[in-house]
Amino acid sequence: MSFRLEWVPPPQPEVTSVQGLPLYWIRERGPLAHVALVWEAPALREYPDGLRRLLLRLLAEENRFYPKGELNRRLRRLGWHWSWEATPDAILLQAEGLAENVSSALELVRIAVEAPILEGPAVQAHLERLAEAQERAWANPAYRAEAYLKKVLWGKSYALGDVASPGDLRAIDLAALPTFYERFLRRGLRALILSAPVLPSGVAKWADKHASLSYSLPLPTWNPHTHSEAFLAAKQVSLRLAAPWVRSAHPLYGLYRLALLRLGGYFGSQLMRTVREEKGLTYGIYARAEETWAGSALHISAEVRHDQATAALESIAEEVARWAKQPFPTPQLFLECRNFLLAQLMPETAGEWVRRLSHLIVRGRSVDLYYQQAMEVSAADTKPWPELELPATLPIQVVVGPETLTFAPACA
Repeated sequence: MSFRLEWVPPPQPEVTSVQGLPLYWIRERGPLAHVALVWEAPALREYPDGLRRLLLRLLAEENRFYPKGELNRRLRRLGWHWSWEATPDAILLQAEGLAENVSSALELVRIAVEAPILEGPAVQAHLERLAEAQERAWANPAYRAEAYLKKVLWGKSYALGDVASPGDLRAIDLAALPTFYERFLRRGLRALILSAPVLPSGVAKWADKHASLSYSLPLPTWNPHTHSEAFLAAKQVSLRLAAPWVRSAHPLYGLYRLALLRLGGYFGSQLMRTVREEKGLTYGIYARAEETWAGSALHISAEVRHDQATAALESIAEEVARWAKQPFPTPQLFLECRNFLLAQLMPETAGEWVRRLSHLIVRGRSVDLYYQQAMEVSAADTKPWPELELPATLPIQVVVGPETLTFAPACA
């Protein structure tokens, strides 16, 4: 690869305030409008694991003003659909549809947030269905490995839904549900993001959900940790490895993203070429970063044959150590990663850009910082290449497979 991709910035949103609520407006003249609402609603340890998952299910399904399913039918008639998403620190609502009906759709969504059913037999029925779904997920070794890693990384700071067992979900104290809703969904709205030709009527009705919040968030302490779990039904071994990582506010974060991409962020990455293609130890292996208000971590995940698990762990350890010393051994590999990351930083649709803005706001980052880091990646070259403090080892390791695995000394 010899060409240099040029970064084309996405449209700059107009940032205003509606009675104190930050509004990010992208003047998009296409036939579709896109909306994102961001609530500061952390999964605090004082609430049960899985409580927010139950709340999102109820917000999507139950409403005091419309029979079950009627809200979704009305949205579809307007040419709209919506979905909920949760991060450890926030709850996001995404909606998109015909621009001509954005005001009507936004009002329906507001009603859904205003009047969910949070008490009574319907809540217990949804809780049972949530536990049944968790039982099915819990039977997947890869899901269990991912959940255990999250518990190790974030369990001190957060009560996350996907780490709860089916029994834990069934034991949720439903009295905490209205309390959480009143504390955060009623007060924690942090931003409204809109891509549409004009501002819809009714935007100001959301402003009363924007208020100051007060709570404490315990910070995690990450010590070296290994966990091997026997799961007799597993056909292969699920590997999950992690190490502390830099936050997105770091002045060289764009270059750290480049380095992480090189390690395991795309099909031609270092881990893919060595662990998968050269050694044949796994079909796929990936590295990514996860950032919360409590911290930031690097994750590596792979599924491997049981008789190759130890060899895979040793190979990953060797590659990570080699990568930490020299993430880009040739200018061609650097250029390949630079171009690939720049392509990722250019959202293809207005909806993708709205969703990305919502996740920036979740992490407390500005749009200007996003542009600045993208321009730094665009201007980056192999010379001079600054010193990056890359982790040479992965001190947190989780293995779930047909039987308990004894960690090799090089991996522990």
